[in-house]
Amino acid sequence: TYGQGTIDRAIANCNTVYIAKVDRKDTEAKASKPENKKGENPATNENSNTNEIRWIESELSLMVDKAEAALLNDGRESIYQRGIKIVRPIKISVPTTGAVKRPEGAITLIEIEAHYLLKRFTSATTWLKYESRKNRWTKIVCPRLVVDTYLSSVGEWKLPVLRAVVQHPVMEPNGRIISKSGYDADTGLLIDISGKWPIIENPTREDAVAAIEQFRHLLRYYPWSTPVDFSVALSLMISPIARAMLPATPLHAVEAPEAGTGKSLLVNVASILATGNNAVVMDYGRDPDEAEKRLNGLLLSGDPFIAIDNVEHPLQGSTLCQTVSEEARQIRQFGKLDSIKTPMTAFLTATGNNLVISKDLVRRSLVCRLDAKTERPELRTIDQNLLAEVKERRRELVGHVLTIISAYQLAGAPNVVKTAIGSFDEWNRMVRSAIVWAGEADPVESQELTKGEDPAREALYAIFSAWNLVIGKDPVTVAEVIRRCEHNQELRDAVAMVAERRGNIDGRILGNWLTTNKDRQAEKLLLIKVASKRNIASWSIIEVKENSTARPITFSVNSVKPNENSGLGGYGGYGGQKSPSREKCLSTLGYSEVLVDVDVEKKCDLTFQDLQVKMTPITPITPKTLQNGQLKDASLPVDFDDVERF
Repeated sequence: TYGQGTIDRAIANCNTVYIAKVDRKDTEAKASKPENKKGENPATNENSNTNEIRWIESELSLMVDKAEAALLNDGRESIYQRGIKIVRPIKISVPTTGAVKRPEGAITLIEIEAHYLLKRFTSATTWLKYESRKNRWTKIVCPRLVVDTYLSSVGEWKLPVLRAVVQHPVMEPNGRIISKSGYDADTGLLIDISGKWPIIENPTREDAVAAIEQFRHLLRYYPWSTPVDFSVALSLMISPIARAMLPATPLHAVEAPEAGTGKSLLVNVASILATGNNAVVMDYGRDPDEAEKRLNGLLLSGDPFIAIDNVEHPLQGSTLCQTVSEEARQIRQFGKLDSIKTPMTAFLTATGNNLVISKDLVRRSLVCRLDAKTERPELRTIDQNLLAEVKERRRELVGHVLTIISAYQLAGAPNVVKTAIGSFDEWNRMVRSAIVWAGEADPVESQELTKGEDPAREALYAIFSAWNLVIGKDPVTVAEVIRRCEHNQELRDAVAMVAERRGNIDGRILGNWLTTNKDRQAEKLLLIKVASKRNIASWSIIEVKENSTARPITFSVNSVKPNENSGLGGYGGYGGQKSPSREKCLSTLGYSEVLVDVDVEKKCDLTFQDLQVKMTPITPITPKTLQNGQLKDASLPVDFDDVERF
């Protein structure tokens, strides 16, 4: 037999307890009637101490609420909710190695599991359970049922919502600087700082210029290719400090033609300013799927500064694009089917020798180019221990960053950039504009060179140019393009860049590429899809006018409708006779399709005559004037609801 104490402990740790009806009634009767020596009812919570919770299973909801209240009032390490997870921040005590490297002292977020929460609930307050045999309350461990119920109550938690952990003072867009350590409920930031930070009050443009000169001197040994590259490096220093208050920031990349130029060192300088530690480094590797898993793991862990180091292959992919340009992402946990909506607060960097950034990531990236113009840049004589200097001057340098941002905001945030880059409006206003306002080059200008080095764009230019030269603007099918490639080496070489397979041009790959790049423009050439014939698509490359809002529109057969006043019936009409087939009608009208430059911003009731007179036709519209039941005028209206836009 077991003692009563052993039985009570076993029951307290069970998720479900089955009690015989007789015993349950007897227990409830005893719990409702007996009184202790002081005269209070021992089986209720009416007279219990506020620092204790008396466990009554039938009041589970109340027990869970009290446990959460005790946890919130606990003065120990804080617990937060982030997405649909309960997390707590920890500091890495031992550096990690492998595909993901975290330095000692790096702060990361880990998900709270049931056993840890059981420990916290138990230590946050005193748990008591009524013993009917002894007619008194005894101390117990928090019942596991409370823990499991609380963890499953997603959406009902009263825990503070955590956006990110930052290790520096923060300036809000309204100019308020938060320099007090602890959780800030207004921003959702956990600020982990100590001591005083030198921050200039009401800085001016002269203060901002002087702050930039401090960074220019700090990075004096770096061989910038152009002044734009220093501006990108300056953005690399400022953007991580502003990142927590911005919905998105571009990826900042550092490249050089030779190893040993200082790419990773420059990234670590920015990381030390933002976190006090070297960057968390991720190996991109050869497998994009594995790289995505590593990146998702870092994002779920809330790492504030992530460096993708020594990239050897084109940097691209929807995961990277969404990470740098979206405010939140749905991330699937490794080994689980469910996904978690996670705020994107990490600042991403990448390094590589002659780094290639491709496709949609180009417009989401800024590239700083270093060129020491020597075969062995690592052998240069540099009289500076840069990392040691940055660690020693970290508070001062962070103060300079805040001075640059704050001075621009106090000046009224004047509009000093010509165009904004999409997806990064707040970054444009807070970081980019501040750099340009202080007299430096626009860091976004670096994208022009990146676009020119994008292999996907190079292929686009090559195909468009060869197509225009060999085929012209005549609509052709994929099969016809492949046939033309057999007789023209220039066109074949261009198409092979995207559609070659086992030494031949693959029609399926080429068709997919054309569909993906439909409506794209390169060097005043535009790829359009022309009306299909027998379900076979035709494609055409046409020239477009510079700065024109007009776009070619293909009118299919269904776009031709009779004018109510023309007396025509059906397609062209034949004086009340049965309407002819569409093909015959089109033959009567004198064309099989109509391709016209139309300003898509001016959708209105247009007739073919209007288009012929007012618009500039690419293919001339010449409906014939016929007699005796045939088309008499060109007043057929255009139905924009049935127009295929290109």
